[in-house]
Amino acid sequence: MDFCYRAVCDIPQTYNDAIVSAKSRQWKNAMDEEMRSLEENETFHLTQLPPGKKAVGGKWVYALKSDIDR
Repeated sequence: MDFCYRAVCDIPQTYNDAIVSAKSRQWKNAMDEEMRSLEENETFHLTQLPPGKKAVGGKWVYALKSDIDR
């Protein structure tokens, strides 16, 4: 059922899928809003990595909200 839902609703699986989709403007706006929220809530701060260390990766996860007024 999960596959059918994703196929019918056209939910991107990757960032690249999102930015080339027919609804790329809406996905971009949602990502911008999410980043603003993270910054406003001081969820992280930028810093220099120590020599020889690598940053932890990240990934966007896309979903459509339903019944958001509840």
